[in-house]
Amino acid sequence: MGGGWMGWMTGLALAALAWIYAGYPAYVALRARLAPRPARRGEFSGTWSVLIAARDEVGRLGPKLDDLLAGDLPDGMQAVWVGSDGSTDGTAAEAESVAARDPRVNVLKVPQRRGKAAMLNDLLTRTDADVLVLTDARQRLAPQAIRHLLENFHDPRLRVVSGELVFVDETGTPTSAGLGFYWRYEKFIRRHEAGFGSVPGATGALYAIRRAHARPLAADTLLDDVALPMMALADGGRCGFDERAVVYDHPATDPAREQARKRRTIAGVAQLARRHPRWLRPGGHPAWFAWLSHKVLRLTSPFLLALVFVGSLGLLSTGWGRGLLAAQGLAYLAAAVGLATAGRRRPCPWLDVPAAFLALQVATVLALLDAARGRYNPAWQKSAP
Repeated sequence: MGGGWMGWMTGLALAALAWIYAGYPAYVALRARLAPRPARRGEFSGTWSVLIAARDEVGRLGPKLDDLLAGDLPDGMQAVWVGSDGSTDGTAAEAESVAARDPRVNVLKVPQRRGKAAMLNDLLTRTDADVLVLTDARQRLAPQAIRHLLENFHDPRLRVVSGELVFVDETGTPTSAGLGFYWRYEKFIRRHEAGFGSVPGATGALYAIRRAHARPLAADTLLDDVALPMMALADGGRCGFDERAVVYDHPATDPAREQARKRRTIAGVAQLARRHPRWLRPGGHPAWFAWLSHKVLRLTSPFLLALVFVGSLGLLSTGWGRGLLAAQGLAYLAAAVGLATAGRRRPCPWLDVPAAFLALQVATVLALLDAARGRYNPAWQKSAP
């Protein structure tokens, strides 16, 4: 390699980055292909309820409830519980109007704004159904989404199952506009993790969990869709992913809002890593390797990139050091151009890749600063208009 300790430091940082962003995805894809353990799906025979925690979702919640209740639902439905968390815009009244037409709908109103985790804790106590389906107020469900989701619980190994979020345009047609490389990359990893083991989290827009394994959340939890699945799997079981259980959303059109969402998500991972250090140890959690490789190691990537940059400066006397510095310069230039031209027609769509990567690193640094300062804000943050 050359360059002494500086060369070794740089090489190890590059190897770690390669594992995080290329090696681990390749590993899960290969393992899912060579040693598949798919979920054994079949007709659902238990009881189930839907939980929706909402704040200021008037105009969205009513149509969501109507859409849900009109779907192709399996037998065994107990109730739909809607929690209005200090809403100020008529959200609770809109839910109550649906409840007046359909006795399966129940509304819990909380006057003060506390956050989604606290609201979910209240809703968890309102039902003893075998399986809880959690969904948000905004996104529209495919007619058979819940039926497909619950079919996975025919397999006793499954404790949590995540649906698939699909972005659509104004006409409701699936689209890749606004989806970006990062989300396609994430779905690739989740699909293959579920093919042989567990996904270390779920899609917050739609997932289901066995009631017996649903643990109360800390009130300031930022990521219920990661915390609930990981706690449910702590003593065994699996978290699956079903591409047939589709929930539709519109892509975010405001880059600043999308960046804020990523920052909050990353801060939520840091929050859970700090609170559950055991999950990072071999044997400390059934999904420890996926949690470490898929989620936690990404928190280190800005520092690894900084090491690579510093290392390449220290290796300018070597050919590979100069080449590495030039490669970084080109990559950061491409990322900057990609971010500057986001949302426009451009001749090089591959610029989405470095742009998404750089945006992720910036969000990670800001999220870690939030975590270091204890700025965990459990209050609602909308990621789409």
